[in-house]
Amino acid sequence: MEEILMSMIFNGINLVKELEFSLSSQESPESDLSSSLSSISTLFGDVNERLKTLLAWRNSLSQYQPEPEPTVEGNETSRPRHRRR
Repeated sequence: MEEILMSMIFNGINLVKELEFSLSSQESPESDLSSSLSSISTLFGDVNERLKTLLAWRNSLSQYQPEPEPTVEGNETSRPRHRRR
């Protein structure tokens, strides 16, 4: 899922670059610019929704994982040794 999101983000960045180029050349009619902005908005809206879904899924997984057990130093777990008299 993360790979899909990254691909969508890169596609969105490419759309932004194309729009930036169109604006600098000022050759595109307003309808083309509006269409480009709509595509960019839709794409990043979809990415945002997928990221929310991924985050919710990861958070739900962490609720079901057991708490980590504290580690005990080796000296504390060994049997007591008798002192020589």
